[in-house]
Amino acid sequence: MAALEGAPRPGPKGRTLSTLIHLPITKTHWIIDNLLPYKSRVLLYGEWGVGKSFFLADMALHVAAGKPWLGFSIPAPLVVAYHDEEMTDDIVVPRMRALVAGGAIPETAPFYHYTHTNLVSDGNLHGRLKALWQHDGITPQLVILETARELLGLQDEKEATVVRNLWKQLRPIVDTGATVILTHHKRKPSLDKHGSLQGATRDTASGSQDWLAGADWALACSRTPEEGITRVSYEKCRQIKPPAPWLFTIRGDADTGIMSLSVVQRPIQEEAAKPAQQYVLKRPTLEEEYDTPE
Repeated sequence: MAALEGAPRPGPKGRTLSTLIHLPITKTHWIIDNLLPYKSRVLLYGEWGVGKSFFLADMALHVAAGKPWLGFSIPAPLVVAYHDEEMTDDIVVPRMRALVAGGAIPETAPFYHYTHTNLVSDGNLHGRLKALWQHDGITPQLVILETARELLGLQDEKEATVVRNLWKQLRPIVDTGATVILTHHKRKPSLDKHGSLQGATRDTASGSQDWLAGADWALACSRTPEEGITRVSYEKCRQIKPPAPWLFTIRGDADTGIMSLSVVQRPIQEEAAKPAQQYVLKRPTLEEEYDTPE
């Protein structure tokens, strides 16, 4: 007999309280210990020009190689699929070559780079990604998507439904056991009518609040008063108590053919509960762009 129209479909049964509280507690598994968890949707966002792309590329290369990174342990090498919809090869290739040299990354590391493959948040993003991976015969365990704005195209990053739809399309990837890192820009500080910075110390992703709401884990890269030093802060952590921020710098450049990242300051785990070091932003120059208050 055909099911009655409107009848509830078979699904998972509800669990009694007794059953629920006696279930085994799932231990958090890490791609990078205390920095990047398995099976998570991760948002990495920051200001333009703070080294966010270098940070991400160097991290991904070390994950593929299974090598410790900036003092963090990486338990095992993993297959990495890096999708860059923003930069072109004339920028990417020298950077990657220099980072590989600086990190002594073996060329055999399972790192796959895709560029300008016309990925778009159209309801079939997962299908497009899956087709690319099947073509190369890989099942990535870490997927990186650069950038959210490129995936949205003409869609408005301030619209909550648009942002939620993008996060929803990434859920099937996580369900297979992979972690997805989506990059985005940081909201620019605003100037009030007196020319003073307002909201300058708040690490907030540009656009809808659903960028953070939809993520399981979020990291922000911010400028510091010291030239060439970037601050990494944990803006959302579902698995652990957020550790204190830490600092990194980039040594070398693509022109020299050798680049690497170096920690300037990173607190040990026992110091995670201490207040984060506060930075006072410099007053903007005329060349810097800031949003005007509405």
